Amino acid sequence: MNTLLMLGAGTDQLPAYREALRRGFRLIAVDQRADAPGAGMAARFLQISTRDSAGIAAALAGESLAGIVTTATDAALATHRALALRFGLPAPPAERAVHASMDKTYFRRAVEAAGLPAYPWVADHDPERLVEAAKQLSLPLVVKPADASGGKGISLVTGYEQLAGAVDAARALSAARLVVVERYVEGRHYAVEIWMRDGTDHFVPITEKRMTALPTMVTTGHLIPARLPESDLASIRRVLVRMCTALDLTDGPANFDFVLTPAGELYLIEIGARLGGNAYPALMAAAWGVDTVGATIDRAVGTPFDLTPDRSRVCLLHLLASPLPGPGVLREVSGLDEVKAHPGVQTVELFARPGDAVRPFTEASYKFGFLMLVADDHDALDALLSWCTSTLRLHVEPVS
Repeated sequence: MNTLLMLGAGTDQLPAYREALRRGFRLIAVDQRADAPGAGMAARFLQISTRDSAGIAAALAGESLAGIVTTATDAALATHRALALRFGLPAPPAERAVHASMDKTYFRRAVEAAGLPAYPWVADHDPERLVEAAKQLSLPLVVKPADASGGKGISLVTGYEQLAGAVDAARALSAARLVVVERYVEGRHYAVEIWMRDGTDHFVPITEKRMTALPTMVTTGHLIPARLPESDLASIRRVLVRMCTALDLTDGPANFDFVLTPAGELYLIEIGARLGGNAYPALMAAAWGVDTVGATIDRAVGTPFDLTPDRSRVCLLHLLASPLPGPGVLREVSGLDEVKAHPGVQTVELFARPGDAVRPFTEASYKFGFLMLVADDHDALDALLSWCTSTLRLHVEPVS
């Protein structure tokens, strides 16, 4: 049995496709988009929603699978679990971790049940009821779909009169039509992809998040290592392990976003119990010399994984995206060869080409490339990023 079922075939899933093919696996790709970039890399492509476990199971009649791989998407996690259990495959995602990843209301309750710091929030399927309930919370507020990831549908509300529009926009992007409104927590944003192994924390890389200007809150980059004292890092690790334990997540990855307030309080924001997207695996390889994509495939087929770092470097993953607030066309790219030649630029990858339509950067899937930068320290890294962004010219022309 050398066939892997790949749930999702978007840009962020391609590193797993490449690694699986390198290892000699036959791939069956699943994505609702016929033009998904991974479709052409697979031996077989199923144009089915990754949420449709019954439809996928029916289409797999006669197939023999070695494992299932889900990366960079929460939407497929319930399907992953259902199919792994149905076909007796290794490493089905834990039920509680799946629920917490796919439903932010479940995660908020799980945080509270674990006795961890929590902030006020309300949720409802009915937009009118939700708006009235949200008016009892103090401003500013964050509005988001309960079952989306990658910054999709998230907005900051600074006046109650903005609530109805923000709720409607978030609800349109929710498969369950469920929207959450939360009190905005002031502080510095961080991310971590903790890897548990045999019930203990095996690899815990913490990054500083860089984000778009408010009112949108989409990640534009990750800086590693995070500039935090060792005592804070140890405390964060303890909180993450406690949350993983509460969600029955004993082996494999979990992506957490969290905020540290000026007073030092840690608030967990959300979780994704799978390998991260946005070139996060490439960042882990550059900074620590570990192969999280390979570890994901190892888990999928029931093989032990090891993510012991062999180095520690200061790195920045910087996402490239349209600067426009509306739709545009990428007309010209200049300075690419000069940037690629810089010794501190480990990787430059562009998904868009001149002539391609591009969207405003309102969610992670709308990026059109990334830079991976390496430097001796954080100040040198900032200087390198400044040089790269002034040298690499991405001319985007607005369209009506």
